[in-house]
Amino acid sequence: MKEDAVLLGHTRSLVGILTDPGEAANDTNLPAVILLNAGIVHRVGPHRLYVKIARSLAAMGFTVLRFDFSGVGDSRARHDNLPFERSTISEAQDAMNYLAAERGIGRFVLAGLCSGADVSLKTACCDPRVVGAILINAQGDQLDTGDALRSYLLNRRKARYYWKSALFRPKM
Repeated sequence: MKEDAVLLGHTRSLVGILTDPGEAANDTNLPAVILLNAGIVHRVGPHRLYVKIARSLAAMGFTVLRFDFSGVGDSRARHDNLPFERSTISEAQDAMNYLAAERGIGRFVLAGLCSGADVSLKTACCDPRVVGAILINAQGDQLDTGDALRSYLLNRRKARYYWKSALFRPKM
């Protein structure tokens, strides 16, 4: 396994880490895995989660790219007015373009946590090169913020009663 820092995107402003399986690459037909960061959490992931995932997948023979969206971590901010949703989809496609050009890979699995999961799904819906998506704690679009708030408050109330009863009446 080998890890290299890479620059990608049409302005080479996105910073990523390419984890190459090296000798572990038995099946050259495997798709590459691209890990999409969550919100303001950079390419390392929470508690180094993306590092651990990338190395584990590389040990199984997968090429893995984890990168920072623009304005996060080491990637430079965008200077256009592209909305967040469109810019992140575009940057996920930039990552696929990079792997296609540099490694000859044409099939991809996108994986992400929280907003990274949302970007994975949205990119999968519009780009046929995506053959799989791993969605961890996907939030989805909230069409009615009143419904989302109501759901949160109801669940919080139930959770309070559960923890209170568990604390004062433990089962043995």
